[in-house]
Amino acid sequence: GSAMGTSYQTPGAVRTKELLPPSDDEKLEGRRKWLYNELSDRGEPMQFPDLLRNLGLPPVDDPFENVAPRLFHSLAESAPFLNVNKMQQTCMEGTAVLQPSGAFEKSSFFTLDKEKAVNSYFQRLVNLMYEEAARHNASSGQAEGNGKTIPERMYRLVDYQTKEVPNSGGLKMDLVFFYPRQPENINNVHIIVEGKLKNMPDPIAVKAFAQIADYQYNVWKAQHTRAFVPVLFLHGSKLDLVVFARDHWYRVELGPVCYDKQTIDGHDIDDVRLTMARLYYVITQPSESFGHICDVSRGWKHVSFVRDSGVNSVLTTPMSSPDPTTDSVALLGHISRF
Repeated sequence: GSAMGTSYQTPGAVRTKELLPPSDDEKLEGRRKWLYNELSDRGEPMQFPDLLRNLGLPPVDDPFENVAPRLFHSLAESAPFLNVNKMQQTCMEGTAVLQPSGAFEKSSFFTLDKEKAVNSYFQRLVNLMYEEAARHNASSGQAEGNGKTIPERMYRLVDYQTKEVPNSGGLKMDLVFFYPRQPENINNVHIIVEGKLKNMPDPIAVKAFAQIADYQYNVWKAQHTRAFVPVLFLHGSKLDLVVFARDHWYRVELGPVCYDKQTIDGHDIDDVRLTMARLYYVITQPSESFGHICDVSRGWKHVSFVRDSGVNSVLTTPMSSPDPTTDSVALLGHISRF
């Protein structure tokens, strides 16, 4: 009943509500709260060379220093200035370059608001880096499949800011790198990209951390050959790589990916170029070197294990013996999923 237009729930109605299963929103909120409580204090910083060393890769600051030391320099020169409310082109006073080179001049992200602008800039940047790497290899006379100095496009970067990643239970990841030639769904997510307008040096804000922790958790559930799940975390003008292992995570500072001031100098440009080089190196690593215990790029029917021997199994799925000519093991049939 009600009095004077007010209403209330009877004790029976309250008890009935408590017995109902939680809604999807309640499940999501509860899961993220649990993940934050479980993981937030299990992280530690890691330097980029140390990350590479742990992956069995050459532990260097600049992965392309010896083969293409000026790779992405022109992109760094024309990178935008980020202010609190919008993205706009930088005015490079005090440097040899007075105007942006034009690479970003007609990009649509300049008209977008807040986080959409940050993520759209990142997507445009990645595509331009792919193009520059291809031009570099072509100018070096390196034909397709002939030992390129610079790796070229390997994964597809797709915008999921306004739509759900298929089979993810309703997750809207900002941007996603998918494996080549595979359907766009949670089973084929390679790297997650999350962009925030605010700079978060340390710690990552509670809501943002819970969000990316939830994303990586669902990737773990969908992909059983994972060694770790990488998240590229773009916060303001800075870019970090957050690497989630099973019960621990590491935050690797890649550096500034655009500018946080309008007047810049050569050192600022060098810093942005170095970040771009590190980013490009990360997003062109093969799956067996970055995130998985095996090569999953050709799909789950053709998972290959590299540098292995004997009879192997993944989730009790039988494996063939290594091919002596390729030193790899091919999966017989699908990997089962829980």
